[in-house]
Amino acid sequence: MDVIKDILIAYLPAFISVIGALVAIYKVKPETKKIASEANKNDGEATSAIGEAAESIAQGAKVTVDQLLSRIVEMEKRERARDVREEALNSELMAVKRQLNEWQDWASRLVFQIRSHGLEPVPFKTEPPLRHSPE
Repeated sequence: MDVIKDILIAYLPAFISVIGALVAIYKVKPETKKIASEANKNDGEATSAIGEAAESIAQGAKVTVDQLLSRIVEMEKRERARDVREEALNSELMAVKRQLNEWQDWASRLVFQIRSHGLEPVPFKTEPPLRHSPE
C-alpha cells in the first residue's frame, strides 16, 4: 500500500505539470493560428515566431519528461533498498525461528529427562500476547 502511495505522491506533481503543459498548449493554439495567419502576410517573421513557440513548448515537455525519469530512477533506488532491508529482516527472522525451534527441542528433552527421574518440572509460564485495542 505504501508503494502505491509513494507512486501517487511521486507522479502527482508530474501529472499536474503535464496537465499544465496541455493547458498551455491549448491556450497557445489560438495564438498559433494568429501567427499562422500572419505567416501568410509576412512569412519570414511568422515562421520564426512559430518556431520559437514550438521550441519553447518542446523544451517544457523535455523538462517534464526529464523530471519524471529522474523521479522514476529515484523510486527504483528506494525500492531496491527496501527489498534489501526486507531480505535482511526475513533472513534474521528465519534465524530466530530456527533458534526458537532448537530451544523448544532442548526444553522438551530436558522435561523428558526430569520426568524419567520421577520428578515434575516447573511449568513454563507465558504471558498472553499483547493485543492492540482500537482507540
